[in-house]
Amino acid sequence: MFVGFNFLGNLRSGKNAMQIFHAKTQYENLPTSVKWIYSYMTFSISNFNNLVEMTDGGVNYGISMLRDFVPTVILNIANLKPNFTQNFLILPNFNVSTYLPSAYLDFGTFGVALINILIAILGMLLYKMYNNNSNIRNRLLYSVFLHNIVFLFFNNMFLYLPIIVQYIYICIIFSDDKKKLKEEYVSSGKRENICNNSYV
Repeated sequence: MFVGFNFLGNLRSGKNAMQIFHAKTQYENLPTSVKWIYSYMTFSISNFNNLVEMTDGGVNYGISMLRDFVPTVILNIANLKPNFTQNFLILPNFNVSTYLPSAYLDFGTFGVALINILIAILGMLLYKMYNNNSNIRNRLLYSVFLHNIVFLFFNNMFLYLPIIVQYIYICIIFSDDKKKLKEEYVSSGKRENICNNSYV
């Protein structure tokens, strides 16, 4: 696993990217794979810290989050560009930007707090739905929610259009619950009995 991480990291970003890994003398000879893992865990925090130092937040007033939600083609036609260029990454290759940078750029600390509250409410509702009735629909909805939570480390998937479409498809395709299916089964059984009796 470490060898694979080492190979992929060097292939993607090059060995020169490790020049910003300023380790103490006793850690200089660590394997490159360990350096890559450490980098992806820490540079994400450094990127967000860099963003905070570059701006106080609240400079785009919704444009950054809109760009996450609306297809790029529409944004280009409408010429919607953020007021603040998102060049807060320490290096372009280390693009793990950590937890809601768009919300911070749009509304500052208040925006990040508000998004967290909405995510917590959504998680509570989906968890209650899953506990009350663990049908396929509720399992899938809760699974996609947990997927989004994990990927908040990389990007805000809650405003990612393909993920929103997934929620819509799940609600449409798996809208029938067990009660409805049972009613349909019972009614179809009654119809068969009526047909059989008519032949007698």
